[in-house]
Amino acid sequence: MARRKSNTEIGATTEFRAGCQVFLDFAYSHPKCVNKKIRCPCWKCKKNNYLDINIVNYHLLVNGFMRNYEECWGAHGQRRDGGFTVHNSSSSNNHRMNEMVHDIVGPDFDWEQAREQPMNSDAKNFFKLLDDGSEPLWDGCTKQSKLSAVATLLNIKADHMSHECFESLLKAIKSMLPDSDKLPENYYYCKKMVKKLGIGYQKIDACPNDCMLFYMENENMTKCTVYGHDQFRPNKERVTTKKSTILFKILRYFPLTDLLKRLYMSSRTAEHMSWHAKSSTKDGELNHPADGKAWKYFDLAHLEFELEPRNVRLGLSTDGFNPFGHSSVPYSCWSVIVTPDNLPP
Repeated sequence: MARRKSNTEIGATTEFRAGCQVFLDFAYSHPKCVNKKIRCPCWKCKKNNYLDINIVNYHLLVNGFMRNYEECWGAHGQRRDGGFTVHNSSSSNNHRMNEMVHDIVGPDFDWEQAREQPMNSDAKNFFKLLDDGSEPLWDGCTKQSKLSAVATLLNIKADHMSHECFESLLKAIKSMLPDSDKLPENYYYCKKMVKKLGIGYQKIDACPNDCMLFYMENENMTKCTVYGHDQFRPNKERVTTKKSTILFKILRYFPLTDLLKRLYMSSRTAEHMSWHAKSSTKDGELNHPADGKAWKYFDLAHLEFELEPRNVRLGLSTDGFNPFGHSSVPYSCWSVIVTPDNLPP
């Protein structure tokens, strides 16, 4: 292992050292400093690694800043006019999207080492997503990346558009953009890109009367075991096979384990997952489930579980709603929501 140089061995000038200190004071005092770490802007890290102040200072003195980063510290909160970045402006979409992609693997991931090693298909897909998150929507675009633009359009579609309307709008937008635009050709490729973020869902066949799921040990059944209701709508030939018919009902399941892992992958949320053991209020008011008798009773009944504050405590709720009421469609959804009670109010 190479020996780390001492401060006296580093050949940085006094002026450069002073400039680095100004940058560090600015960056570590800004809200974009997460868990006392910032993206290191040295020539090697290129803002890919979250590091503490001592390591960033050492990297800058040894490697210097990455190219063209001396003018404006955009990734650390500075605007071109010298002020702070406004976090809710449209120009910050690209930065927020990159933060989401980086959170998939956490702040301590060694990006440089990972790129140098042989990668499997999952790693290749992830780095492709990372590149999409940094790639401008077209050459010279500064407000949207390829990934942030697709995510914005899909969000609008989910709220207001049909599939056909989205396809037509996508074609119209592409016709207005420069020839160098990176916007996908159709809805299929937009979904395929965002799916790499790992926020997908699993389809599970269900009985129309909500008696059972055709899942795991019931996967090969075609009738409900309670009332004998068919799993599939029969076609014109009255054949009831999976290939020839349509399901009566589908349960869409967002894998819970992956979503809980994401809470600990993100440096912003990981520190809040043990909040209930450190900062819960003691004013006698019921401000959070941690203040209630049920929480305290559970701790007494499960002492081993209570000793690790990072253990996840979940609350469950369900209710029906009609997301298509404005379209006069008599169709309702019943969502089952699982909430991590570790998080602060």
